[in-house]
Amino acid sequence: MTSGGETVTFLSQGKKIVGVIECPEQLTARAVVFAHGLSNSKDPVDIPLLYRINNALLAAGYITMRFDFFGSGESDGQFCDKTISAMRENFLDALTFLKIKHPEINWIGTVGKSIGGTVLALIGGDPRLSASVLMTMRYSLAPFFAKFWSGQDEVNLSGKVPPTGAVKGKFSLSKNFFAELPQIDADVAKGLKQMARTLVVINEGDEKISLESGREVYDNLSGIKELITIPGHDHELAENEAQITIKVVDFFNQLNS
Repeated sequence: MTSGGETVTFLSQGKKIVGVIECPEQLTARAVVFAHGLSNSKDPVDIPLLYRINNALLAAGYITMRFDFFGSGESDGQFCDKTISAMRENFLDALTFLKIKHPEINWIGTVGKSIGGTVLALIGGDPRLSASVLMTMRYSLAPFFAKFWSGQDEVNLSGKVPPTGAVKGKFSLSKNFFAELPQIDADVAKGLKQMARTLVVINEGDEKISLESGREVYDNLSGIKELITIPGHDHELAENEAQITIKVVDFFNQLNS
């Protein structure tokens, strides 16, 4: 199915970011780049759904790229030093690196889960992107995180909100993370209106993100868009992996037929 994955490293804001690029057996100019959630990583065990989609896209003839955001997995940094603006820069630098390494690529899709979807919305107008999938994404982050922060330099999240993967270092976030959220929300609202083709996946019973917030993501998209609602109760969408994987691959294939 593939020629084997290649571990790659690149710099983003002076920090080492580690990723994996996998290529199908036949030459292609199509690629899909993944954006994991805040407390996830690229590790298949950490976020099985994205890895399953990754393998299905490889089988369908796409180059794939998964990487650890700063403060996750094998990349530099600790979780407590994360900011969403840094994650945005990581993703933009990943796109640049991928295009340099594979200049033949002329079509790039993206898949983002939870805050990974937020990152994709922040770069929604990037001309290199052809289509995106946003899964279990919250429309506005500031109202949710405001209940944890009252101006302190660091907030320990242990016992307040469960992580969705392996956290690197302390399960804490800095003042910088919280302070930028109002601007992040404003930029997401603008970015969604610039996205060209988007599939939104929301979960009716998501324990972390309300159905209403997921629908706000869809409603604020201005380009060609599609919505699927999954009847489940798991933010990780574990019970619906097969259904979602088929839908994501079909969504990209329809745009490349």
